[in-house]
Amino acid sequence: MSARAPESPRVYVFHGSDAGAVDEAVRRTVESLRPALGPPVRFGPDADPASLHEELYTPFLGGGGKLVVLRDGRGGASAPGEKSPAGGGTGEFGDGARGGESRAETGSWAVRHKDFLRDYFKAPSADAVLVLALPRWPLAGLAAPEGAVVRGFDAPKEAEREQQAPGLAASLFAARHKRIGPEALRALVDRIGSDRGLLTEAVETLALHAGSRAEVTEEDVAALVQGTRPGNAFHLTRACVMGETKRALEELGRLRGGSGRPDEIGPKLLGAIAWQYREVARTCDALATGTPRFEALRRWYVRKPAEEERLIRRLRALYGRPLARARHWILETDLAMKTSRLSPRVAVETLVMRLAALP
Repeated sequence: MSARAPESPRVYVFHGSDAGAVDEAVRRTVESLRPALGPPVRFGPDADPASLHEELYTPFLGGGGKLVVLRDGRGGASAPGEKSPAGGGTGEFGDGARGGESRAETGSWAVRHKDFLRDYFKAPSADAVLVLALPRWPLAGLAAPEGAVVRGFDAPKEAEREQQAPGLAASLFAARHKRIGPEALRALVDRIGSDRGLLTEAVETLALHAGSRAEVTEEDVAALVQGTRPGNAFHLTRACVMGETKRALEELGRLRGGSGRPDEIGPKLLGAIAWQYREVARTCDALATGTPRFEALRRWYVRKPAEEERLIRRLRALYGRPLARARHWILETDLAMKTSRLSPRVAVETLVMRLAALP
């Protein structure tokens, strides 16, 4: 007899226009279910229904039931030279999600394969838990099965986001088993603003920096979260990655403008750029080894298919030697500042222009 997953709930549906909140709900759900179930089997917006059906109705060999996650999206054209075979695109910068449906198809996965979901909801697998992340819900003619968990996350208006930002940041820290004091929390929101994606990025950076410490301090925020609301190290690095020299220098100017004396920010900003480029390298490695796009690019908060394709092309161009040159230039800049060969202001500005000119 096959191992049984928990009787209820067997279906989770997270949906809405706030993609960051949907992703966070999926992450927390997977984290809570993994002790009782096997490692998650992930599908993207190109998933082949036959492959999904096979995973849902094939028991996990390790026992305890199977956890299947489907992250839906609007789709879009595949990158040049990229394939989506039935077994999943696992070549260099392939999608990595299982499935063979072309992204050129219009509509989300749930819209294209509504009949599949309708049939599955009538008789969910007793050997699996299905977690769905959808752009919208409900869908005409489709109702979630009895006992399913259904939660919506619509992006709030700006005024509401401003009010919710401190609580959101605190909850993101709590999910990572960290605390943040009121002064540090106020400093974080003052610097970042209310954007969920940017707050999540900052929280991940601060939690990683804190290491074994349980509390994130105001000093941590001052050291790692650079600049003001309109500019931060993530925006600066993203502009460099996209080859947008003018925008990168504008972001650098904003960071300097919000930091007091411009030269004092040099070493801290260089550290932030170095950390961001380590994340760029991780993204490139993830894409090159077949990690699904929606997972590998999550920290980049890409909302439009055309923007995603352009980012993929840039990451492909940077992968390998160009990234090695970037790391060398960062070390070279650090040495130039420590030996006073260049002022921090000139050293960082030169580095930014060189990074934006890659590959």
